[in-house]
Amino acid sequence: MPQFEKRKRKRGEYESMHNNNGTIGYLWMATKEVMVLSNCHGNESVEISRTGKDETKIKLSCPEAIQFYNSPMGGVDLSDQLTSLYEVEKKSMKWCKKVFYELLLTTAVNAWIIYKELKNKPNMPFLSFLVNLSESLISTGR
Repeated sequence: MPQFEKRKRKRGEYESMHNNNGTIGYLWMATKEVMVLSNCHGNESVEISRTGKDETKIKLSCPEAIQFYNSPMGGVDLSDQLTSLYEVEKKSMKWCKKVFYELLLTTAVNAWIIYKELKNKPNMPFLSFLVNLSESLISTGR
């Protein structure tokens, strides 16, 4: 089985390999290495804009498949960002409890988004919603 060679890559550098079935694997160096498999993209590259360490915009070459994957990621990144702020994780916690709390927080983020749209409160902070939700659930359980 072919493999990508292990070496240090420059930012924006990528490699690809394909099999006889039309599946292409890409290894692209962003801030970290990114690997993607695709069966609907060719070996074309696109130019994307990223922010450098000194806050300047730089242009990088990127496989079309990775750009296609990243294009709708804004909402997922925001959800991950919000759930990571209020993680409940302890070293002794079993994996099933970790999964439960992760799903609970993701549900709370989704409920917050829906609540803001329905009640027309676009500036309501997530923490305020989380506190109100917790108090409502506690009072319901009594």
